[in-house]
Amino acid sequence: MRSRSLVRLIGPVVLAAAGACRPTPPPNPLDLVPYEATAVAELAMVRVRGTWLETLGRALARRLDVPGCVVDRAVAADRVIVAYSAQLPADGWLVVTVGGRPGAPCPALADAPGGQAWHRDLAPRDPRDDSFFTDPEHRVRWRRVPAAPLRVVGDYTISAGVTAQVHGTLAADDGVDAHLVVRLATGPAAEGVRGRLDRWRAGADPARFGGAWPALAAVTVRGPATGTPTLELDLALPGAAGGAAASLLATALLSASLLEEPLPCPDPAALARWGATCARGELVVPAAARDRLLAAGPGAATLPTPPTDGSRPLARVRGLPRDGALVAVGLRDGDWVKELDGAPVFADAAGLAELTAHLAALPIGAIATVRIVRAGRQLTLRLRITA
Repeated sequence: MRSRSLVRLIGPVVLAAAGACRPTPPPNPLDLVPYEATAVAELAMVRVRGTWLETLGRALARRLDVPGCVVDRAVAADRVIVAYSAQLPADGWLVVTVGGRPGAPCPALADAPGGQAWHRDLAPRDPRDDSFFTDPEHRVRWRRVPAAPLRVVGDYTISAGVTAQVHGTLAADDGVDAHLVVRLATGPAAEGVRGRLDRWRAGADPARFGGAWPALAAVTVRGPATGTPTLELDLALPGAAGGAAASLLATALLSASLLEEPLPCPDPAALARWGATCARGELVVPAAARDRLLAAGPGAATLPTPPTDGSRPLARVRGLPRDGALVAVGLRDGDWVKELDGAPVFADAAGLAELTAHLAALPIGAIATVRIVRAGRQLTLRLRITA
């Protein structure tokens, strides 16, 4: 009896001491991803360095104005975490580098638990807040993704009210070997997406795709099976030619030049009153008509009230006059005018002046690209200036 009492007395002390001696696990850099992220990717750089995927990553970084020293550190790292958030007025990005060879000082990188971080409009998670992986569903989806040079989990808004859960892998050390799983909420939604994809591929012009066409033609699609609202896409093209085709296809997809949804053409009669025409989402506007449209401006449309904190208001239009210039070119009440030729559009006096000056300076033959968000859908308006 005395020995049992001794065990009861000493046992908790021994267990507590054992717990105190247990090493604390190292910080997980994935915990830096904030809850509001839309997608998360992890790259094993030992299998990325020297491939077309590194070249593509460097090009994307230049387009996003990522500091050069951040890019160099990422390429030299053992592991890189990239998080993305689709938001207005500008998308958010977070890059976390882990391990690797120490290089020259990089002031743009800040020390963070588990690595070093750079961000724009998507700050690393505050320790007091939830992370992307606090959500049990995100954790489960991440565990389903096998180890690969690149693996990704995210959510993609296909159209208003239709969001897909996606996860996938990509290897680029011998051509391309990629696998993507797309899960919709319901079987009919998955069938609708499969139908749209099949119609788009059937009507695709190989000449427009150029060197990316072999990669697009090699993509196989499976599903959805009965009762499972899931599509699976695979692309396997070995060798240098496969890598080149995949790189061109990925570049086009990242720039949205191939998958962008054109803004529906507006009423032809309304356009004709201003001297313009439209075909396949592209406005053809003579320079003189462009000048009249700019002179008319937003008319009686209601623009956002400037915030009191000094930040710039986003360009969202309401109360559009039916016979006004904005309706004539295809805008609707509630549209967000997000970007003009890659630059954000703001609805304050300076922003409207910048937009007007940019369009007014377009020479004959130039094409302007305007990105619009309508009820969650990303739409693109192309405007071609003619004589």
